[in-house]
This record gives sequence, structure tokens and C-alpha cells, in this order.
Amino acid sequence: MSRLASTDEELLGRLLAPPDLEDGVESLEYWRRRSRQLPWYRIRARREAVRMTVGWEQRVAAAIVSHHRAPFDSRLSAGVLARGPG
Repeated sequence: MSRLASTDEELLGRLLAPPDLEDGVESLEYWRRRSRQLPWYRIRARREAVRMTVGWEQRVAAAIVSHHRAPFDSRLSAGVLARGPG
């Protein structure tokens, strides 16, 4: 039983861990692009895109903090991207 519990804990840890920085940035760019490209009448899809954008901004920010070994320029560009427009 303890082996099963430890595998579950490992899986949960991986699921809750911040994403790889490059993957997170790609996902964030995708959702921002989707949000801009959706027609005005696709209300539910636009809401989903906005929610996903906010979620990925938070995940990329967490990845920047946790991946302190990543090259500075990639962390900086990801941080600017995660910060959002404005």
C-alpha cells in the first residue's frame, strides 16, 4: 500500500509542478492568439480563452520562479510575456 501511495504522491507532484518554461510560453501564446482571433459571437470560446490565458500566465510565472537555472534572457522574455499586455 505504501508503494501505491508514493506513486500517487509522485504523480500528483508532477501534475501540480509548474510546466516546462518553453511549453508554458507556447501554451500562453496559443491562448492569447486564440482569444484575439475568435469572432465576437463566439462568446463561450472567448471566455474560455481568457480563462486559459490567465491560468497560463500564472503557470508561466511559477515556472520562471522554479526554473531559476534557465538562461536569463529566456526567463526575462517569459516574464514579459506572462505579465501580459499593458
